Amino acid sequence: MNSPQEVTFKKIAFGINPEWDLKNWIQWPPDMFALCATIINRTGAYKLLLMDPLIWNNPSWTNDIKTIARAWVRYSNSLLLKNAPAKSFLNHPVFSKHFEVLLNDWISEDSVKLDHVRVLGNIYKVNALPSWKKVEAFTQSLLFMYILADSCCEGLGFLGQPLAKQNLSHRNFFCVANLLLINTGSLSTIPKFHGVVLPKMRTPQAGMVPRSVTHYLTFHATEVEVFWRTFPWLEQRNKSLNILAVPYPYEVKSSDFELIGDNYQSVRYFKANVSGREVQQAFLQNLVEKVLELSKENKQVDILVFPEMSLSDNEYKFLLKELHHRFLDAKCLARLPIIVAGVMSNYVEKTINEAINDTFLNEVRLAIHFSGKWHSNTQRKHHRWQLDRNQIRQYELEGHFTADSLWFEYCTVSQRRLTILAPNDWLALTALICEDLARQEPVGEVIRGIGPTLLMALLSDGPQLKGRWSARYASVLADDPGTAVLSLTSKGMMERSKSEDPKVNEAAKPIIGLWKDMVNSWSEFELKEKGKALLFTISSKYREEYTLDGRSDRKFASVFQLDSQFPESIEIETENNKAKVSPALDDIISSNNLRELSAIQFVIDALIDILSSETREDIDKGRGNIELSKDFLLTLLQGKKLSQSDNNNLRSRIADIISRAWKEPHSVGISASAATQSEEEMKVTAGIIQKIIQGMSATAPDETAQFYEELIHLCKDELSVEKLKFEHKQVYMSILYNLFNRMVNWQPKSSKNSTNAISGMNVSKAIKLKADILEIVLNN
Repeated sequence: MNSPQEVTFKKIAFGINPEWDLKNWIQWPPDMFALCATIINRTGAYKLLLMDPLIWNNPSWTNDIKTIARAWVRYSNSLLLKNAPAKSFLNHPVFSKHFEVLLNDWISEDSVKLDHVRVLGNIYKVNALPSWKKVEAFTQSLLFMYILADSCCEGLGFLGQPLAKQNLSHRNFFCVANLLLINTGSLSTIPKFHGVVLPKMRTPQAGMVPRSVTHYLTFHATEVEVFWRTFPWLEQRNKSLNILAVPYPYEVKSSDFELIGDNYQSVRYFKANVSGREVQQAFLQNLVEKVLELSKENKQVDILVFPEMSLSDNEYKFLLKELHHRFLDAKCLARLPIIVAGVMSNYVEKTINEAINDTFLNEVRLAIHFSGKWHSNTQRKHHRWQLDRNQIRQYELEGHFTADSLWFEYCTVSQRRLTILAPNDWLALTALICEDLARQEPVGEVIRGIGPTLLMALLSDGPQLKGRWSARYASVLADDPGTAVLSLTSKGMMERSKSEDPKVNEAAKPIIGLWKDMVNSWSEFELKEKGKALLFTISSKYREEYTLDGRSDRKFASVFQLDSQFPESIEIETENNKAKVSPALDDIISSNNLRELSAIQFVIDALIDILSSETREDIDKGRGNIELSKDFLLTLLQGKKLSQSDNNNLRSRIADIISRAWKEPHSVGISASAATQSEEEMKVTAGIIQKIIQGMSATAPDETAQFYEELIHLCKDELSVEKLKFEHKQVYMSILYNLFNRMVNWQPKSSKNSTNAISGMNVSKAIKLKADILEIVLNN
């Protein structure tokens, strides 16, 4: 019998949810993954895969995992749709064998002690007790469930993940999981206090850690709140990106540091002189003109990036406004870049704590433009900059700061967030601010788990040389998980940085950026004379990676590398712009609705697949899944709870969690305001989608290409309506972007049931439909 002090599988599960039995845990694969990961991460159980390769080194292992995973998804999907549960996977001999081992341990009075799993080597001792065979069997079954749950979740977090024709109805499962992710920051339904389950892009190919066992999921018990976002993105240039790095400001004065009065503490504080920063309208307008000019020269800027505290809040808003109006005038709003900018502002929300009221905000803002509006997400700095005696001398601030004191940046410290922008499966963009790159905990573990493809480190620092601190920390992430890293500082801070050796200062070059990826060595980015920005190109290639148990990801891993041998130096006038300032329109800048935009993309992506998988006969006879999927997905889209009569445990649990994330975000661990304004907007959006589904279901063609063609015509007609409301335009534009990318990824020689097949599609039709979509999009 187990003593109260001994930890068992059941005790861990009951500590998370005492009301669930083992069958509750298998209703939702990410939940089972979280339970298994909790034990595997703390015991090192994954090492058994190398101790005994015979566990997986057999011809049927990989195929069994794939087959059972598809059946598990079908089972969970049937629960979500209120269909009779598809229990075939429960009866699969391999699954039932491992499930029975775990179930027997669950109900046994002599369960495996999890501390024994920490010492798996005892299994193979010559005189090992029979009880160790029980530990071995339990560990094998735990690992099997862990691996199986991971395999169920292939492609979660990303739009347009291909599914074979016969599996398109499973898109409902993927959409529900993705709605959970963007609303709550986890794919699992367990409380985040116990941990979060997140999408994963890279599998370590060296070393041995729990991440080495999985391709698609990662588990973390962490304080970090992950904001996973997607958005419409036209894939036109074969997985390459043009990045324009702007090392602004070009001059930093000592007065740009505002000192806080002596508080008789052991340390002193300073903050950015936000109030003293004037909006440099001429420069920002000239920058906008240059971005537009590059777009017309087939050098479209995909990402526009600025260093830490580069822009004031007013400058940031001015920039977004000017970009919107100039690209609107040029009829190319669809070519506006992603903005990644270090922004500073005063703390304006008064609290009862005067110490907080005196702070300022040091943030990175990530913004995308879609359907006539900017959609933005904010991530505050995690760690305060400590300015010591050496740095005071390095930046020639002796006359401003007392060199014998320790000075700390007086920025707000709030919930640690990590924003991931993932419009597709090859670009997952994130950003860190200066100190957060050097002090990587607590966020470093999460970054290594997810493996984003591109990280922007926004710095207020000296020259970005490969021998300095930023290079050391960037190389850690470039090696594992393989994230490409750009560190960028301002020219102003770089020029303030001085070495104690005069000869070093004389020979110093304006190195404002440093690039590191896992393919190439370091690349120092030098700003040439008269240059105000650097333009460079990177591209992504898929590579094949393997887990510890030998399973391939079939080239799912995306790796960025630098294509430009030398970045192009871009000249931008800082003064003398005679263009008129664009009119102020506050409604083009939205700060909190990137979540809602993400939700719309996942719902539209799912419903297009589900609609195209239903035959007219299925719909006419009421056999299709579209009605069941549509009702549930649109309920989740609006953040609503299910009616009390709907007592399905999994459905109601997911709807309740998402509803609380909208109305009481603190109840799911998110530091944010309730989304009261968005509720009405999403109600309108759901009504539009419902109308489209009803119209398309009535005429659903059996060939997918014809279905796409009819959808395109519908969107074109609706977008031609004068004074179309934003909610309507957003839906129709989202559909067009989605269809465009489907045809980009279509392969003419695909078999009928291939994941990239589009029945009825041919090359000439694909070219025409893409051209039709581009014409509609660029004119709206």
